[in-house]
Amino acid sequence: MAELKTGGVQIIQEPSLAQVKELQNDPNTELKLLKGGRLIIHPFNTTEPALAVSLPLFILIIAVAVLGVVAGGLATWFGQHHWRRAARRHEADARDARAELADLRAAAMASRGEPPRLAGPSQAGFYGVAGRDKQGATL
Repeated sequence: MAELKTGGVQIIQEPSLAQVKELQNDPNTELKLLKGGRLIIHPFNTTEPALAVSLPLFILIIAVAVLGVVAGGLATWFGQHHWRRAARRHEADARDARAELADLRAAAMASRGEPPRLAGPSQAGFYGVAGRDKQGATL
C-alpha cells in the first residue's frame, strides 16, 4: 500500500476491504472495480508516468482553437448540403427554361416570317449567370 502511494507501483491486485476503504477516501487515487477483482490505478505517479506530454500552454490553446474551427466548418458544410443541392437543381431548371424560351421565340419568329436575330452575349460568365450573386448584385 505504501508503494502505491509513493509511486513505486501503479496497480495492485486483490486489496483487502480495509485497503479499499482507505483508497476510496484518498483523492489522489482512482479505484476501478473489475469483474472478478479490483484494480487500483494511481494517476499522479510522478516518477514513472504512464503518459506524459510537455508543451507550452499557448500551443495547446491554439491547437484546440484550430481544431474547433475545422470541426465547425465541416459541420456547417455537411449541414448545408441540402441547400447546395437545391441551388444546383434550381439553377439547372432556370437554364433549361431559358433555353426553352429561346427556342420558342425562335419558332415564333420563324412562323411570322421574320429573319432570325443574332444571338446576344453569353449569359454565363466567370461568376455564374450574368455575373451576379445570389441577391442579384453585379460582381
